[in-house]
Amino acid sequence: MQLTVFILAAESGAKHERWANYMETPKQFINVRGEALIGRTVRLCQEHGEHATYILTLGALFDALPVNKLVPTCFATKAHSVLSVLNAWQGGDLVVLYSDVYYSDAVFGRVMNTAGTHFFGRSGRSAFTFKNYGELFAVRIAWHDKARFSDVLNQCVADYECTGQQSFWALYRRMAGLPNDGHYVESTLFIEVHDETDDIDFPHDVQRVTEAVEKRVDWRMRFLARRLSLWNKRRRDRFRALRRSP
Repeated sequence: MQLTVFILAAESGAKHERWANYMETPKQFINVRGEALIGRTVRLCQEHGEHATYILTLGALFDALPVNKLVPTCFATKAHSVLSVLNAWQGGDLVVLYSDVYYSDAVFGRVMNTAGTHFFGRSGRSAFTFKNYGELFAVRIAWHDKARFSDVLNQCVADYECTGQQSFWALYRRMAGLPNDGHYVESTLFIEVHDETDDIDFPHDVQRVTEAVEKRVDWRMRFLARRLSLWNKRRRDRFRALRRSP
């Protein structure tokens, strides 16, 4: 059955205002190697078959894109936005994408072709863009999980109203049955993706993504050093886990 794709672009609040102070254009329209982030995402959607593709947005900035537009009735967080337009999802799996993520061809294909409920992201530091924290890049929900997904979105909205927590990591942890305040990821729902795919949070992230795509010589040296560091960390973590085991 045909996929439904939601591209989130109804961002507001402090993060949106922070970026507005950096550059004169919304970050979804920042060029990475000659192509706007949102333009690349829409193009990749079109290249992976016919889908019911919607962009969740408020203003007219995205009207020229060849996708349908949905205006969330509430957009305080990503959970609010998706929940308010969930009735547009009529069957098949739902894919939720971010409008400010640079997706590699390989990762995008994996998201679009891996059936079932999954969260695609990086659980820790990146050896490609050298970020020191994990990121969620995409969510895919099976049609038969729609009711549970809706329930968990409502829980995320309630959490936000009580605590101000608005990350989609909370959505993942609730769907996976993990503690909401932990950092552990499991391997049933979470699919680790580790390449140049990354979220654009700051202007210097554009350069980091570009260097990761082009794999210049100076980048390769830093990449090898980071890979060695990550390998040593995994080795230390396994050793500590063995020492804690009875």
